[in-house]
Amino acid sequence: MLKSDLRGRFENALLAHDLKGLVDELKREGLTQVAIYCILDDLRLEVDSQNRGIDEEQVADALDFVCGFCSPDKCWFHHTLSDDEITIHRQMLETTDLATITGIEARLRRFEADPSNVWTWEQIEERLGLEQETNKGLRRVLSPTFRPQSRST
Repeated sequence: MLKSDLRGRFENALLAHDLKGLVDELKREGLTQVAIYCILDDLRLEVDSQNRGIDEEQVADALDFVCGFCSPDKCWFHHTLSDDEITIHRQMLETTDLATITGIEARLRRFEADPSNVWTWEQIEERLGLEQETNKGLRRVLSPTFRPQSRST
């Protein structure tokens, strides 16, 4: 269930035909591409269930721009989301709240930004305080471009 504040912002963005502006706000607030995609997809389902066809089309277009299923000049992110990333994010939301996931994502992004970090996933989990259960899906969702060193045996 979406918070009423977000639903209100979404409705305002729809009226203004400015879903890109809302997506940019959510990015500045620290939400990731996959989180924004899932939020918009949930909102699309609500709009569709209310038979608001024109609004649903607007949201469907925005989903394409967020996930990267459009021409490169229209993409709102540099990465194309995979179905696996979306599925895993939704599975994580079943057991972990969005704020926790966003916090973990932010810590991993800061970690990635340091080129001297060449640790294994196990060391990263320990450093970021990730629990083994939480981490199962996070490796693939949080950072598609992050490739830590393999643990040598």
